Amino acid sequence: MARITQEQIEQINELYLVHKNKSLVARLVGVSVASVNKYLIPGYAGKDSVEVDADFDESKITGPAEYETWQSFLDGCRLTPEEWAMLKELQGEVLI
Repeated sequence: MARITQEQIEQINELYLVHKNKSLVARLVGVSVASVNKYLIPGYAGKDSVEVDADFDESKITGPAEYETWQSFLDGCRLTPEEWAMLKELQGEVLI
């Protein structure tokens, strides 16, 4: 029994999206109709329908309202000396 590869699964779904015929897809890919049934992904949209935004737009990301800048947000995430001490104590307990 041959294993179905990830490439074949993708091919099954792409071909079924175009032809809407399981037996034709099975013949084209070289697998059984049962394999086509097993590996069809419900609601599969196709590789071409995925949109990738090439440029990162930081303006679409909003941080917590109380911080005016991302740097002030990051500064708020820093540990206090007391928290560092607790972390070192915990680390000593965890290390074997």
